Formats: sequence, structure tokens, C-alpha cells
Amino acid sequence: MPKVSAIVVSWNGKQHLEEMISSLLNQSYKDMEIILVINGSTDGSQDFVKERFPGERFKNLRVIELEKNIGFGPGVNAGIRNSNARYIAFFNDDMKVEKDCIKNMVELLEEREKDNVAACSAKLLYYDKPDTINYAGGVFNYMGFAWPNRMNEKDRELPVEETDYGGICMIRKNVLDEVGLFDENIPMYHSDVDLCFRIRIYGYKLLFNPKAVAYHKYDFKRNPDKFYDLEFHRRFIIKKYYSRKNLILIAPASLLIEVATLYFALSSGWFKKKIKSYSEFKRYKEAIKKEREKIQKERRIKDKKFMKNFVGHLRFEMIKSKGIDWFLSPLLNAYWKLIRKVI
Repeated sequence: MPKVSAIVVSWNGKQHLEEMISSLLNQSYKDMEIILVINGSTDGSQDFVKERFPGERFKNLRVIELEKNIGFGPGVNAGIRNSNARYIAFFNDDMKVEKDCIKNMVELLEEREKDNVAACSAKLLYYDKPDTINYAGGVFNYMGFAWPNRMNEKDRELPVEETDYGGICMIRKNVLDEVGLFDENIPMYHSDVDLCFRIRIYGYKLLFNPKAVAYHKYDFKRNPDKFYDLEFHRRFIIKKYYSRKNLILIAPASLLIEVATLYFALSSGWFKKKIKSYSEFKRYKEAIKKEREKIQKERRIKDKKFMKNFVGHLRFEMIKSKGIDWFLSPLLNAYWKLIRKVI
């Protein structure tokens, strides 16, 4: 049984698979397997992998073929359910992983296990700008907005530090057995935030590991569906993890965000989807309630500790708006400074 399962989820990513799989096969850490989850691809990925990486030669590569695209988080879950490894790492298909990435993640988790560290995230550099940071830990605004830390800064030596969430993680399997897998109601966009928050609310730590490096073919798609999914799942996170008292405390900010989102949806072409989301959200009411009850009953840290590194300002690297920079962000930040004293 391998010590590490590296799970790659791919949907119509045939053009990326050669490089991504090869970079995992060439890892300096050898006690590992690769589980490729082909998420209902229609681009010939299945035949390509069988031809390029035949099973008789690449015995540490397993392929799981799903009939349809079920999203990133559920796709990772399919891989996890087929693993007996001690550590689970998961990746997108549009990456190249440095040869010591897995080794450095395993070493950090083993070194810090006694400190209640359950997971670590890698440092992501842009594939086409390898001297520039794409992700170096995550920043979370108390209203549910998340973005990569140090995005677009020049790469440099960085410290190991705690982070609120991680885009690419290695997680101890026994912790996943305890806190649960990816929420299947959040197929993408914030699915990693949700899982990392669950890890943290159960009292475990998540570290940013700058020695574990991968290169990301980052493509921010400015489309209505992405904005809609981000907004929809942001609300999931808040409902599941905040105490009742803090849901009441953030209510004025929630109203402000709702008005701002309606305006943004109208100006960006997804106003009808936003309106439709109110009825769709009701469909998940029972699922959210069930998850929330479990989390609030079993949580091991209070909101004050859980939210200690949350921020009040907003930063959208790919969205430039004077309304956000000059009005919305300062107002949210001022309100956060007011209420965080009583969180």
C-alpha cells in the first residue's frame, strides 16, 4: 500500500495530461501512487492516457473514469474512496509539479503532526511566469470572499505559516475520515475553502508550505457562471460555519453585500441567474441545516479563534472597480473592525 495517493481531477484536459502526469511520475518521493479521475471528459482523454501511459508499464498510475462531470470536489472524493494511503494530495490537471513537491509536503506533515497539523498547501507559481506567485496561502474576508495571498508578487523565499484555506493540499487521511470529504453540494469554487474550514473548525491546523512548488496554467474566466457559483457557495460557507450570534452580527454587512451583488449581476449579465438563486438556495436548505447542526455540535474551536485571521477588506485581482475599492471594501472593513471585538 503506497503512503501517498496523488489525485488528479481532469475534465476535457487532454492537452495538460502528458505534462502533469509525467511530473508526478518523476517525483523524488517514490512511495506513492497516482489516481487520475477523468471527470466525464469527451475530448479523448481516456484513450490518450491508455496509449501514453499503459498500465503494464505504469503500475502506480490508476485511472477512474466517471460517466459525467460531477465537479472538482466530488471528483477528488471518487479518488479518495479508492485510496488506502496515509496521505492524500490533490491537484488540478493544468499543472506541473516540481520533483520534490510531494516529498516536501510529506516531510512537513510528519514533522508537525504533534502540533495538530492536518494539512499543508503548496506554493503555486504561474506556468508562463515562473518567477511570479499565483498562490501562497489563502486570505478570507468575513463575508465569504476568498483570494490567493501574495498573488502577482515576485517569487521569493517565504516562511511556513498557518493559512485559513489552501488551494492545493496534502491531507492526512485519518483526518478526512474524521471530518468528512468534500461537500458534494459544492462541486467547485469554494469547495477547497469548505474542506479546509472543516479541518480548522475541528481544531486542526493548515500550513502553507513554500518548499512544495507547482506551476499553474492559471486562467481566470470572467463568465457569469463562475461569478454565480462563487456567490452561491460563499453563502454555503457562512451558513455552515458561523455561530448564530455571528450570523446576526454580520447581518447588516450581508444586506450590503446582497445589494452590491445584485448591482454587479445586473451590470455583468447574470442578473436572472442571481434572482433564480434565491429559489435554488431553498433546495439546499435541509442539506445546509444538517451540515450546520453537525458542525456546530462537533466543533472544537469557537468563532473567535476560527475567525482570528479573517480580514475586512476586499481584493479582487481580476476585477477592477472604483465602487469596490472606494466604497464597498472600506465600509466592510470598518464594520469588521467594529464587530470583531465581540466575535
